[in-house]
Amino acid sequence: MSAHIGGNLNLKSKFVLLALAACTLSAAPLRTLPGLTGVTFYELTSGVTAYTFTPNSSEITNRLAGSLGTGNRDFVGAPQEFYDVFYSDANGAANIDGEYISIEAYYAGSGAGLNIGEVQLLFGSSSSAFATSVASFVSASGFLAGNLNNIIDGNINTATGMGSTNEGRTRVTVGFAPSQQSEVPEPSSFLLGALGAAGILALRSRKR
Repeated sequence: MSAHIGGNLNLKSKFVLLALAACTLSAAPLRTLPGLTGVTFYELTSGVTAYTFTPNSSEITNRLAGSLGTGNRDFVGAPQEFYDVFYSDANGAANIDGEYISIEAYYAGSGAGLNIGEVQLLFGSSSSAFATSVASFVSASGFLAGNLNNIIDGNINTATGMGSTNEGRTRVTVGFAPSQQSEVPEPSSFLLGALGAAGILALRSRKR
């Protein structure tokens, strides 16, 4: 929504337009992005395997409760490596209307589990967007810090390795630049700016 605030509008009308503009600036949940058809996770255990879920599928709109394992996972990597993927906030807390995506894994084998190369948003057949930032993570012993950026380097052949754990989960939470809340003003902060602008206009009108 855009609005031209011209000289023919009175002060009250200008303020209303400013307030309405403020209400449109909050970032949208990932699953409601226009044209979004799927989310793909590239897992690298034996070569590259792509797992794609529709935006409102049960796999990605829910965080699985309890211990990950056979019958309680979204997909499998290596034997005894079970994945759960879901929309979340920046800290990895499940949120169906979140602007981030979290990947959690339980891995009881040797080596570095949670081997994700990229996370990709699909918009029809002609466009897509890879994750561009790591918002937060939880690692286990054996985690190699240099591998963390492999999930956002745009190369599906390089992967994270978050370690091996016999209890709990490892996690990586990623964000996508076009939808990040930090790139647009919060409605509350923008509204304060609108109030300030309206106040200045009022003072000028009174002086005149």
